[in-house]
Amino acid sequence: MRRRVLAPELWNDGKVLKLRSDLATLLWIGIIASTDDEGIIELDADVLKSSLNIKAPVEDVEQCLSLMTERGMLVPYQHDGQTFAFLPRFYRHQTLDRPSPSKHSRPPDAILCQHEAYVAARNAAFASNRSRHKDEFSPSPEPVQDKSRTCPAETKRNETKRNEQDSPAPPQAEAVPPVFTFDEKHLVGKGSGPWHVTPEFHTTLCDAYPSVDIPAEYRKMVAWLVANSTGRKTRRGMPAFINRWLVKEQNKAPSARGKSPTLFADNDTVPIIPEAATVMAGRDAKAKHDEEVKARFRAEMEAKR
Repeated sequence: MRRRVLAPELWNDGKVLKLRSDLATLLWIGIIASTDDEGIIELDADVLKSSLNIKAPVEDVEQCLSLMTERGMLVPYQHDGQTFAFLPRFYRHQTLDRPSPSKHSRPPDAILCQHEAYVAARNAAFASNRSRHKDEFSPSPEPVQDKSRTCPAETKRNETKRNEQDSPAPPQAEAVPPVFTFDEKHLVGKGSGPWHVTPEFHTTLCDAYPSVDIPAEYRKMVAWLVANSTGRKTRRGMPAFINRWLVKEQNKAPSARGKSPTLFADNDTVPIIPEAATVMAGRDAKAKHDEEVKARFRAEMEAKR
């Protein structure tokens, strides 16, 4: 008999904790140690009591086995008047180097189809490179489906798959043409093909720079890229390049609010707010007053001489 692994997680397993008796825990450990390489064991209370040297009555052992079955720790089945069981989580903690096929009767397909994780782990264990029984669970070249033993869930999945294959493909959304395209020869860096200004990006630019004729600026950018081959941009850097360009053009554009008042009659390019004009007028008055005081002071000094 092979050695089995008792993982540390066993003592914190919720199903084991719910057994709530030392006899049931001891019996569960003995079952793990007694299973074959497919996690199958003969489910007979008398046999287990004798082989595991359990001193408790047979009735207590049967009660523990019933509790494990209710918890889903054991999955029983019958064959030729004998009762067997397999551990659905057997391969979660057991790593088998060279597994051997079970000498007991295997569970029927109607039960196995409800435990797909167990079946997948069992097949993977026997299909390993070191296994001497790789073909034990390999599918036949032309499998014949037995509809009487087909799992209902498997049948439903097959029908759903066929319906998906027969249903027409959903119509694809039409591609939205770009607003402007920068040719590949005007770009540098990784990637191939032109770079497109998408409608979403173009709308964002129009909202951010309302005073700029953005389509005209696209054409100016192309001319600049043609004339400045060393300054050409990568596809990743194009959005930032366009944004910097439009910021400069927005700053050059005239204000939509009209002209502001100025202090100079002959110069309309130096705007100033009314509060600033009042401050400057006060400074001029104070300077004029200071000049008058200085002039009176000089006149008085001349008179005294």
